[in-house]
Amino acid sequence: MIIPIEVKAGTKGQMQSMHLFMRERNLAKGIRVSMENFSTYDSIQTIPLYAVHRIRG
Repeated sequence: MIIPIEVKAGTKGQMQSMHLFMRERNLAKGIRVSMENFSTYDSIQTIPLYAVHRIRG
């Protein structure tokens, strides 16, 4: 199973590329790593940079 991971330096962004990629590839889950706190937007899980070690396959 492929899970796309997007890494952002800040907290701003609409995740347009991630949504487009997931739609084109028919993927159910994505992960965004950024300065934001833990959260979930639709099927994209946001993980803070300090917690990147929690990402597992």
